[in-house]
Amino acid sequence: MVVIVVLNPEHLGWGAKINYIYGPSCMLIAVFTFFFVPEAKDRTLEELDEMFHKKISVFKSKSYVCTGEAVAHSFAADEKQGATVTDQVEDMNVKV
Repeated sequence: MVVIVVLNPEHLGWGAKINYIYGPSCMLIAVFTFFFVPEAKDRTLEELDEMFHKKISVFKSKSYVCTGEAVAHSFAADEKQGATVTDQVEDMNVKV
């Protein structure tokens, strides 16, 4: 909605000057992504969770080998609440 108002010549009529807003914001997003978003290629959500909990640097995330501790801690926490691993697996199965 804002873009329509800014580009519309009857309202603000910025036209191509809108790039002065979108250009820097895209650059900030690109810098944030480069420094703070880890490489997720060929990783499961559990592996990413483990890397997050161990505070692995973004630059070390590509070569990091996961040990599976995050999944073990997750199951241990659920078992303390009364759910067993088999209950969780049965809950995950989707009946077609």
